[in-house]
Amino acid sequence: MKIRSKYWWLLVVGFLLLLCSCGSSGAELTPEGAKDFLKLRGYSFDEQRFLAAAEAGDVLAVNAFIRAGMNANARNEEEDTALIRSAAAGNLEMVKALLKGGADVNARNKNGFGALSKALIQNHEEVCKTLLAQPAVDINVRGLNGASVLMVYVFRDREDVVTNLLQRGADVNLQDADGDTALHGAVKTGNVKLLRLLLGKGARVDARSKLGATPLMWAGGYGQDEAARILLESGADAKQKDGQGRNAADWADGNNHHGLADSLRAATRN
Repeated sequence: MKIRSKYWWLLVVGFLLLLCSCGSSGAELTPEGAKDFLKLRGYSFDEQRFLAAAEAGDVLAVNAFIRAGMNANARNEEEDTALIRSAAAGNLEMVKALLKGGADVNARNKNGFGALSKALIQNHEEVCKTLLAQPAVDINVRGLNGASVLMVYVFRDREDVVTNLLQRGADVNLQDADGDTALHGAVKTGNVKLLRLLLGKGARVDARSKLGATPLMWAGGYGQDEAARILLESGADAKQKDGQGRNAADWADGNNHHGLADSLRAATRN
């Protein structure tokens, strides 16, 4: 009973010291003390157990591992880091702890996905916000179907994030696996403000997808009259044809937007 009580108090002391190490002042847990703390919590000091602690959401243990000298960028067999796995799970507290411990925000697994990619795919908004706040983060990283961060937030109609990304130099002309661009996304949502922002940052007005579809064709197909007008004013070519020989007017007609089709057809005669 006395031995068990002794270990319990050691655990409590380690706990308190570890908390102190997270603050701006006070005693810091030594690497040796951190290893002792981990032993008391049942962890051996190796990468597998570190990754397991992160997976379990054990922030105290992860902080102790890092304090004891564990590589915060250790990887599993899929080449996932603890940060990638935690971002995919939406564990904001763990993500913050790992970033503070030196985790590489841009590390990617063998499939090319990093923490931001995974958080975007799973729509973990607060985790995405935290990762995007990192000065070193690659804001042109790709997510599901090759969509860039900018494309994802354009399709989500997030003017605040899109504005920030553009101010930080996000590439407006990246294309996803289908060849669509952020401009295609702004046309689909009909967000005129985003459309103008993208065009103002050099978005190609006649960018073509793998099927040959331009943003103007999307405007016709989705019945986005205002978007079509802005694109035409910005130099979009209404005569362009897709892989099936259809122009923007044909796309509009095919989706019963006949008034817009007439306007687009008139633009081909200019």
